[in-house]
Amino acid sequence: MQSLAYYSRGENAASIQSIREAAAIAEAGGNISSAIFYLCRMAYSLLVHGKLHEVIQVIEHATLLGNTPIGLPHAMVGWAYIVHSAVLREWNRLDEALKLALQAVRLNEQTETIVSLYLGYTVLMRVYLARGEMDAARSAFQHAEAALTKTYGQYRLDAFLIVEWVQFWLVSGAPNRAIHWAQELAEQPSVPSPIGP
Repeated sequence: MQSLAYYSRGENAASIQSIREAAAIAEAGGNISSAIFYLCRMAYSLLVHGKLHEVIQVIEHATLLGNTPIGLPHAMVGWAYIVHSAVLREWNRLDEALKLALQAVRLNEQTETIVSLYLGYTVLMRVYLARGEMDAARSAFQHAEAALTKTYGQYRLDAFLIVEWVQFWLVSGAPNRAIHWAQELAEQPSVPSPIGP
């Protein structure tokens, strides 16, 4: 939680350091799920700040922690695959990115980890877009939307999907859809937020 407080104040270095410490404590205590979670959270923070080589180092550590003795990945490794795939897409290593995004989706479907599943399908959609595979991207987008629909109300669903919708419509050559959505949104009466005054 301390890392989120730092992050919300714009203290990114302190946020990452706090997450790093939490991951080390979890790993030292044998709490592999938490260690992988914190490592993936740290990797995502590094990704947002463009530190892609550091992301790969952290993700490789998380993946190594998540290898079980019988060779099956720990359920939390799906997060690592997602972040790793996002970096590979940035580097235009699209075949590798696709492989990891598909692994993430499969693992998250097997473990029914809905938020990870949403993120996995979202990264998969972006990889397909980068590869120019519009039908596959559309299918991944629809799967991401369906995964979120299972667990979140409309307010939260919209918050997660707004950026994805607009990006998808613009990239897929449907800017009128994005414009129509924005016009509808502007015409709707203001609704008070369920989380604040």
